[in-house]
Amino acid sequence: MPSISVFKRKGKDGKAARVYSAQIRFGQKQGGAAYLRSTGATDKREAEAVARQIAREIEEKELPRRGVEILTVEDMFSRWIDDVGRELRSGKDIAWQIKTILELLGGAREVRDISNKDISGFVQDAKRAGAGPVKINRCLERLRGTMNYAAEMWEEPIRVISWRKMMQEEGGNREVYLSPDEARRIMELLPKHIAMAFAFTLYTGCRLDEMETLAWDRIDLERDAATVITKGRGKKVRLRTVWLSEKALRILAELMGSDRVFDLTNRRRHWERARKAIGRQDVTWHDLRGMTATWSRQFSTQKDLRLISAALGHSDTKVTERYARVVDREIVEMLNQLPDISPAAILPGKMTIKTAIS
Repeated sequence: MPSISVFKRKGKDGKAARVYSAQIRFGQKQGGAAYLRSTGATDKREAEAVARQIAREIEEKELPRRGVEILTVEDMFSRWIDDVGRELRSGKDIAWQIKTILELLGGAREVRDISNKDISGFVQDAKRAGAGPVKINRCLERLRGTMNYAAEMWEEPIRVISWRKMMQEEGGNREVYLSPDEARRIMELLPKHIAMAFAFTLYTGCRLDEMETLAWDRIDLERDAATVITKGRGKKVRLRTVWLSEKALRILAELMGSDRVFDLTNRRRHWERARKAIGRQDVTWHDLRGMTATWSRQFSTQKDLRLISAALGHSDTKVTERYARVVDREIVEMLNQLPDISPAAILPGKMTIKTAIS
C-alpha cells in the first residue's frame, strides 16, 4: 500500500491554498515512485478519500508502464505493415483506412488506452467529416484487426471494445442477385486471368484474400479440396478448406503451369469496367460468395444449410455449430450442380486438372 498525506500548499504570500493536495509514495517493490496531485477538495476527509482513489488509479494505469515500451497507434500500424501489410494487395484501401484513423483518432494515442469512449468519438468525428457508414465500418474493422494482432503477436494489453455496437448500419440487408446469364456476360468482358478468378469464386465461395494465398502444393485432388489461409498471418496462421467441384477443377487445369494459381493484376479496374458494361455496379466481388449460396439453394438438389455453411467456411454461424459434421463428398456434389457460366472461348472442352495431370 502507498503512503498518503494530504495538506494545503502555501503560496508565495504564505497563505494556504483553498484545496488540499496529496503526496502519494509507493514502496521500492513498486519502483519507489512519488506523486503529487491536487485533490480538488476543501474538506480534509474528502481529500483523503480522493487521494486514495488517485492512488488506486496510479497503481492500475501508470505504475505498470514504468520502464515499459509505449506503443502508439502510429507505431502499431507501422509495425503491422512491416509484419504483414506489405503482403496484402489491397494497399490503396489499407492506406486510406489508416490515414483516416490517424487523423481522427490520433497517431500519438497509446494503444492500451483506447476505450469504447475513444472509438465512439472516432465514429462521431468521422460522421462530421462526411464519412459514410461503409467507410466508417471499414476503418473500424482495420483498427480492430490490427489491435487484435498487436495483442496476439506482441502481447500488447488492450481494452475490451464493444465493436459491434460501434458498427454503423449500411442500409439494411443488401438483396443482391446475379443471374447465371449476367455472370456469363461479365465473364466474357473480363480478361482471362480475372475471368478465371471470377468463376472460381462463384464455383467455390472462395474469398478474394483466400484466392491470393492459394498455392499449388495446397491442392488435394484426392479430396477435391484446397487449403487456403484466411484472415490470419504470423505465428498462428488460420487455415480453411475450399471444396473443389468439377467446374473449379476445370479452371485449375487451365491455369496449370503458372507460378501463382491466380493472377489478380488490375482486378479492380477490369471488374469495374465489366459490371458497369452490363449495368450491375451494385454487385461487389464479395457478393459472389452470396451467389454461391443462393445458387446452391436455387439449382442444387442438395439444399441443406449445413452443406452451404460448410462450403463457405462459416464455422462461426449458429447453423454450423448446431448441427452435426457434414460429409465432405456431399459438399462437392452440391457445388457440382451450380450453373456453368464458362464461355467456350475461355474454358474450352471439359478437361479438369485431374485429367490434365494423368
